[in-house]
Amino acid sequence: MAHYKIDPALVTFGLRFQIVCVTIGAALLFPNERAAIRRPFFLLGVAMVLAGTMSTIWSDDTFGQPQNTVGVALALAAGAFFACYSISVRKCLDGYRSIPAFAAISQITAIVMVALMLILGERGGLAALAMSDANLVLLALSAVIGIAFGHVLFYISMARLGVAAASGIIQLQPFVTAIGATLYFQEPLTIWQWIGGAVAVGGAMVILWVQARVSRRMRESDLKAREDALVGGPPAVAAPATRGSPTVPCAPGSEL
Repeated sequence: MAHYKIDPALVTFGLRFQIVCVTIGAALLFPNERAAIRRPFFLLGVAMVLAGTMSTIWSDDTFGQPQNTVGVALALAAGAFFACYSISVRKCLDGYRSIPAFAAISQITAIVMVALMLILGERGGLAALAMSDANLVLLALSAVIGIAFGHVLFYISMARLGVAAASGIIQLQPFVTAIGATLYFQEPLTIWQWIGGAVAVGGAMVILWVQARVSRRMRESDLKAREDALVGGPPAVAAPATRGSPTVPCAPGSEL
């Protein structure tokens, strides 16, 4: 619904609010992600994402107008719901292959969406048949690219990087959308919006860097523990290894 109130680039920047919600949820539900989340640089990255997103919203020419306010609120709410979606997938589908997991979610979602279309849609959803052939092709492509490919790759990234880091790298999406909106819809961002977006993406890169560093320490600690076990030396303390985002405890004063 936010897309009907504000331009696509501003919607995607508003959706970046999900990184804050994901961070809170990951800290509460996934102990193996807390080692990265509690690092000062990780929190700095979250702050940069939040500040950059808010700056982009405030710099819009229509900021404060009723339609803009409603659109921004919808975009922020969508970001929070996307965070819940990411955490739910990580929590409930850990250990399942990405493609079957997405297929199951798609079938359940399709049942609900078809029911809503029949009840609330214009002419029970038949209005889509009045679209031009070009628009129907774009609609089909959006389903394959934006939903099928995008979600499956997102599931794989969550399994490899962890939910917080995977959501962090998605911060690149607003820039791609902004470029597309400028070229296709002639809806360019202001210079301050680009600056705010750059800060948000920079924060996402900080998050990813912290996560990669913590993961590397986890692997090194686990390898040291195995080597000590083989030679009969004192075992090293290693963090529990789980799928997703491995972590490792740091010695005092070694925080990022």
